[in-house]
Amino acid sequence: VCSSDLAREPALWEIDTSFAGFQWLQADSAELNVLAFYRKGNDGTRPVVCVANLAPVVRQDFALGVPVAGAWEELLNTDDARFGGSGVTSAPLHASLDERDGQPATVVLTLPPLAVRWLAPAR
Repeated sequence: VCSSDLAREPALWEIDTSFAGFQWLQADSAELNVLAFYRKGNDGTRPVVCVANLAPVVRQDFALGVPVAGAWEELLNTDDARFGGSGVTSAPLHASLDERDGQPATVVLTLPPLAVRWLAPAR
């Protein structure tokens, strides 16, 4: 994934000047050093979720609420070996209909240490 691929995600720029384009998923996981939010676009635009693990430890089986059930794909992982990271990932990703974080679905994933993962529903 490169920056031009992310530029093709309307959720990252369509409603950029309004709080309507942003929603916190986890802003209170201070004990885990995890932050998560998602960006929304206009109707029909797939949401983009950002989850950051700010701790130097891998978080296995981390449950995160997401706005859509089904298959999800990774758009960017800053821990990717191509970027000098350790290459910690989890795939494939599937969100089940299980409410969490104020969202209708839950995805369980591995969070790499000191890294950020950007995710979206699979096309």
